[in-house]
Amino acid sequence: MKAGLDVFLAPGRAEVGAMARAILVALIACLPASGLAQQAARPELQTRQLKRLQVVSLPCVPTMITVTPGIKDAPPGAFASLAEAIHYSEAHALCGVSIDVSPGSQTGEFLITRSTTIRGHIGTVLAGSVLNPGGLDLVLEDLTVASAPDTAILQSHGHLTMRNVTVLNTRRQSAALRSGTAVELHSGVAAELSAVTLKGNEGVALYLDGKGTVVKATELTVKNNFIHPQAKETFAKNGVANRVAAVEVAGEAELYVDRYDISDNEMFGVLVRSRGAAHLRSGTIAGTRTYKPSWATETFGGDNVTSRGEARIELTAFASVGAGRCGLQVWSAYLKTLVGEVHDNVLGVCSWQPLPGFDPARCVLGNTVRVYNNGSNLPGSTVSVPDPACSLPNPPPTCDSSGTTCPGVPWR
Repeated sequence: MKAGLDVFLAPGRAEVGAMARAILVALIACLPASGLAQQAARPELQTRQLKRLQVVSLPCVPTMITVTPGIKDAPPGAFASLAEAIHYSEAHALCGVSIDVSPGSQTGEFLITRSTTIRGHIGTVLAGSVLNPGGLDLVLEDLTVASAPDTAILQSHGHLTMRNVTVLNTRRQSAALRSGTAVELHSGVAAELSAVTLKGNEGVALYLDGKGTVVKATELTVKNNFIHPQAKETFAKNGVANRVAAVEVAGEAELYVDRYDISDNEMFGVLVRSRGAAHLRSGTIAGTRTYKPSWATETFGGDNVTSRGEARIELTAFASVGAGRCGLQVWSAYLKTLVGEVHDNVLGVCSWQPLPGFDPARCVLGNTVRVYNNGSNLPGSTVSVPDPACSLPNPPPTCDSSGTTCPGVPWR
């Protein structure tokens, strides 16, 4: 690498192949004459030696790039916009890039085509979508994604890291239910989120789908998000719960959250459905709002936490407060709690069509969970307050829970 250059171009496949051929020529040149004659007489020996010489892919060394809005006569590795930097990485077939973006607004649709790190500063704003359909490694750090059309961050498989990122005001642009979604991860994405805020988006704030999609989050804030009108109407008319929650986990995806604030969202705060799984600990879900269609006399949604369709939720050290309808709801699914409070909701704990062996009284209310200042449970609900005698060292026979099934979601 020449002194003074800011850009290091990692060798591509062609360069690696050329290096291997050069090494092979050098090895043959070092053989004594007798060895060369032996190789000519025994071609199978040369074949074995060639097989031993394996070309190993070199690890990618990301190219360092800076983005400074308004810069002129930029030195190598510096650009005036993020779009220019991404175009440069494509034109030069770089294996990966690490882009440092100075404060300012970057407008456009940012398509990820190689391993990419985008690192911002206070005041760095991406006014557009970050799309990673190819599942390449992506790191977003210290920046805001604002007013993106349709979907702010979209990734299919691969690895995603988000640190100190805010996604806000994602705008609905079409009738597609996805439109307005802040973060959508599916088809096996492995993601780590730290200090992420999702606020004021016009669709689902965090949507996870697909077996193998696993998201681990710490310090997650999800506030004042809305739901696509078509998704609300479909749920109100047909009961189909799809893209109707601020945080939605579906299709065997998994979510693990430590320290969170999920509040003042529309329809459902947290919805885990279709055999999805979630474990939330140390946080509050509050103030989920109902939806009332113009044609209906009743309201829909308004549930802080809902487990539905053979899903599993485990809540530890939690509070569910001020829901427009149910503080906790379980519908043909599982919900396990340990240490928490359910209070000041229109309805406290709601259970419908319990699965065989699932006892809400023991799985939801029997583990040091305080339920108070709520209205009645839904008519037909099976939830009842557990007998205090069942907590004694030698409980009466009526407290036998050997047939009770309370599957949790072990922390991972």
